[in-house]
Amino acid sequence: MKTRWYIALVLLALGSAECIFRNAETSSSGDTLFNYFFYDEKLRRRGLIQDGGVFHANYQMRVNQRGFRDAKSWPPTPDKSRRRIVVGAAGHGYGENLSDEEIYVRRLEKSLNQVASIPIDVFNLSVQGSTILFFERALLDEVLQSKPDAVILSYGGFNEALQTSLPEASVLFPHNPLYNLVMSSATVRASRQWIGSFRGRRHRVTPKEMIASYTRIHNELQKTDIDLFILQQLVVFPDIEGLWKLSDMDYYRQGLLEFSREKDIPLIDPLPHCTVLESCFERMEWYSAAGHEAVLQSFRPHFERLSGGG
Repeated sequence: MKTRWYIALVLLALGSAECIFRNAETSSSGDTLFNYFFYDEKLRRRGLIQDGGVFHANYQMRVNQRGFRDAKSWPPTPDKSRRRIVVGAAGHGYGENLSDEEIYVRRLEKSLNQVASIPIDVFNLSVQGSTILFFERALLDEVLQSKPDAVILSYGGFNEALQTSLPEASVLFPHNPLYNLVMSSATVRASRQWIGSFRGRRHRVTPKEMIASYTRIHNELQKTDIDLFILQQLVVFPDIEGLWKLSDMDYYRQGLLEFSREKDIPLIDPLPHCTVLESCFERMEWYSAAGHEAVLQSFRPHFERLSGGG
């Protein structure tokens, strides 16, 4: 009888701890882990997929069967009569606050089809909160298998520069189901973060790690003649103690600039199209239809190459 009471007390304590730590988690905290492959996140995302997206009177966001911000299914079926472009990006590419026709990915697809000689499909694999390391570990293999003509990557350092007690390289293991099951517990996550805090706060992905990841991705794309484009992120966001330093972005931007020059990769930068830099964030213009228009304009000098003409 006592044994049953002990078991019940232990289960109650574990359940209480799980509730406490889960309620303490917040997406704005530097200690919130990117949990795309943890099973609690998968369950949450399943509802969105079953609904097909989010639909309101003045706002529509469609997702496909994988949960990507795209009406087209992924991976695509082979079709040599169409040109294919894949976009890998974070929250700005996902554009959760905009309707489908307003995000730059869809506008780019529409614009390219107006000038291209063959139909072009642009697949949006953007994931909120993701980094270049996420794309490499979680998406690169299936992108290679789908054999697109070009890949656009927009991981410019914003999520990478966030400070955390556990860097991305020690958290993100998309092909380890047992690990992701265990990490679905908020209590386990909090314990790992507490242990990691003894080493101090670090960038989720350092500038050196980011460029190393881009290099590995570029090498793999080259093996199958897939063209690579890099879209810089525009970031103007005040410092947040313990989470974010705007000045760190200089190292990420400079690293991408040097990498693109060294590898002769087109670097697309929306910065010149934001006339008043601070207002892009202060007024949330960067995340509005106007901000996505700025991105589209930055693509225009590269339309010929993107459409396969040069």
